[in-house]
Amino acid sequence: MFFRILLDVCVPIFGIVAAGWLMDRKFKLHLETLVKLNIYLMVPAFIFTRMVSAELGGGEALRIAAFTLATIALMFAGSLLAGRIFRMPRLERQALSLAAMFYNCGNYGLPLVTLGVQMSQTTPAPFRAPLWSAILLRLVISPALAVLLVLAFGFSREVSAALILAAAAPTAVNTALLAHEFGGDVSFSTSAVCYSTLFSLITTPALVYALKLWL
Repeated sequence: MFFRILLDVCVPIFGIVAAGWLMDRKFKLHLETLVKLNIYLMVPAFIFTRMVSAELGGGEALRIAAFTLATIALMFAGSLLAGRIFRMPRLERQALSLAAMFYNCGNYGLPLVTLGVQMSQTTPAPFRAPLWSAILLRLVISPALAVLLVLAFGFSREVSAALILAAAAPTAVNTALLAHEFGGDVSFSTSAVCYSTLFSLITTPALVYALKLWL
């Protein structure tokens, strides 16, 4: 089951990223255009479609929104603490906060071609403690806190499993796109997305397997 989940969920993601990387190596794509298309067109359209097609009752929708805001707030606090511990510069602290707070649930495939292009054109950040802290916050600490939060909010097992799995998703690709568009630490943001997605090849199937046993 573990390897089935790995093949069905994670391998296609890296196939899309690899396609973007290879296309840029071959055709030298214009990254700025791709970033603007994602930020100003594709992502808003995706969010709008998901909102109008959601089938949640008012009370449960509010609880899920509260859960999401609580998760983001806790990740922000954790990133501030990590930034102080490792004495990170301002732009790197901002990139860490975005990498920890915003996760790639629901739109894995949409901007990942752009991520591949961005990886092709960006020098990766050094694999040091700040980058490790982003990965641990996103893939380990976030789902651990999510377990406590779903118990506190009293969700059903099915909803709890979905929320825990979402909280364990790797860093949102949009954080790297926003860093590129608005002058953030592109190297750190891109590396956080890349490495958290890479390590999610291990953590996501393991968590899905555990949640299936729980259900």
